[in-house]
Amino acid sequence: MTRWIYAVVLLLAAALSLTAEAADKPNGAPAMAKAAEAVDFAAPGTMLDLSAALRPYKEATEHDNSSWYVVTATNSATTPVTRVLLATEQPGASLRLLPLTTRPSILQVATSEASIPVSSAGTIVRRSFRVTIPPSATVALALRIQNPAPRAVVFAWTEPALAAQYRRLSIFVAAVVSLIAAATLITGGLAVMTGHAA
Repeated sequence: MTRWIYAVVLLLAAALSLTAEAADKPNGAPAMAKAAEAVDFAAPGTMLDLSAALRPYKEATEHDNSSWYVVTATNSATTPVTRVLLATEQPGASLRLLPLTTRPSILQVATSEASIPVSSAGTIVRRSFRVTIPPSATVALALRIQNPAPRAVVFAWTEPALAAQYRRLSIFVAAVVSLIAAATLITGGLAVMTGHAA
């Protein structure tokens, strides 16, 4: 419950920040600036990179090495749009000399509007969240990301694309495991045959 209250406080702070910026800009500049900062969930493409739009709260680090980030999302379409939010490692993370102990993951998602539905998409990918934005709406999303260092990387997928991506990944992993098992059996067989021959 405390974390939800904290998320609401962060969202209110973000809203006040946007209001202050709008007060400093004349005429139609506030709306244009807000639109420029927002990520359009209705944009073409099965995957949107939200990393550049994430605004961190440096003083919000919690005991489990998680931090809060805020991103503004909009829907320019005339129909609701749904995206699945998923945190991932930075490109090249597998080449690090000292890999991260745990992979980045989203622990919690809160919105500035109670009418915006947020639900777990764990049936597709563990610790992913489904967000649906109504037509012509703009909303602030607060994300609590665990182990985001050195920089948080979050993608917004379409649900069918994410499901297909992880289905292909599962097939690939299964194929690699099968090849390793086959190689192990062949090596073991050769060792047994060589031992008998000796």
